Amino acid sequence: MRHEPSFRVAQIVYFSDLTRPDARVVPLGSLAEIILPHMHGLALKARTTLMPDELRLVSPLVRDALANPFSFLRADFESAWESADGASALQFFAKRHASSLSVLAPVEYHQRHWLLERLLPVREEAVEGQLSSAVDSEFGKLLTRFGAHVSAQRKRIESEVREAA
Repeated sequence: MRHEPSFRVAQIVYFSDLTRPDARVVPLGSLAEIILPHMHGLALKARTTLMPDELRLVSPLVRDALANPFSFLRADFESAWESADGASALQFFAKRHASSLSVLAPVEYHQRHWLLERLLPVREEAVEGQLSSAVDSEFGKLLTRFGAHVSAQRKRIESEVREAA
């Protein structure tokens, strides 16, 4: 199955109260995904800890799991990567988390023209560099948007060269 080339990013958040529009939103991480005819890449950047006041906002059902957002999200990252099979792992991730723990609607990355308008196939190292920049940029926007100060974060990038269909 052939998919349209894309370069998209998404933010991952925890909504502390879905019934109140002014409820606090806890920023957790960001994702970036590149889909090309010959290559697929996915990146995750997430916090490794939550501040005590943020942790108190999290439902007791998932509080222990979200104490380290990176570890929790990494397991889903691996599932999304394995399940995608050339399709959008970002969509898989977004469908899986669409409530209090939410992957916000994926959007086109503003630097996508660099990748999608090339005449020659892009090397894997270049794709990983672009994924890294995109996930870092989206993570920065997430922190600016929700006003959290975060110093500890980790990043994971997966890419794979695939035969063109």
